[in-house]
Amino acid sequence: SFAVLPGRQLLQATRQGLRVLDLDSGKTLIETVVAKLPWTVLENVKSSCVAVLGDRIYVGHVIIKSPEEEQLRYASQSILEGLQVYDRSSLRYLGTLSVADGLPNYNIQCLLADGERLWVGSSAGLGLLVGGRIQRQWGVSQGLPSDLIQCLARDTQRLYVGTDRGLVWLQPDSGAV
Repeated sequence: SFAVLPGRQLLQATRQGLRVLDLDSGKTLIETVVAKLPWTVLENVKSSCVAVLGDRIYVGHVIIKSPEEEQLRYASQSILEGLQVYDRSSLRYLGTLSVADGLPNYNIQCLLADGERLWVGSSAGLGLLVGGRIQRQWGVSQGLPSDLIQCLARDTQRLYVGTDRGLVWLQPDSGAV
């Protein structure tokens, strides 16, 4: 996915890091690589999403694993499992937020920056990041039609949550579905 930056630049999440493109020339200005991962790991990364919030850039990935691969753990793959955090000005990798930090799941389907908040859609529910920390989660037990969050959109009053079983909206301030 992409995010537009000031100065007619486009930020792109890649399988291994970030790329900044000049919108006028289409040329790559900066490319970061978090870790040199083997192709056997990278071929499992099916999509990436990116959001800019304050002085941070957040990148999530959807990783597909076969049952055999689930048994084999690549130490370097854990960098991709969760929400990567980068410094906005230097594009320096700062770390990865994981399930242990409160993410609903390591497979991040979509991201939406909303003021000081970041909405995180995963294959196991919706999370709300405030101040760099997951503050709250929603899933089927909180009224969502499914835990598989596919897309997010916001207007002045509601957060729209698209799942594989339909659309629902919630009140961002109260969390009511």
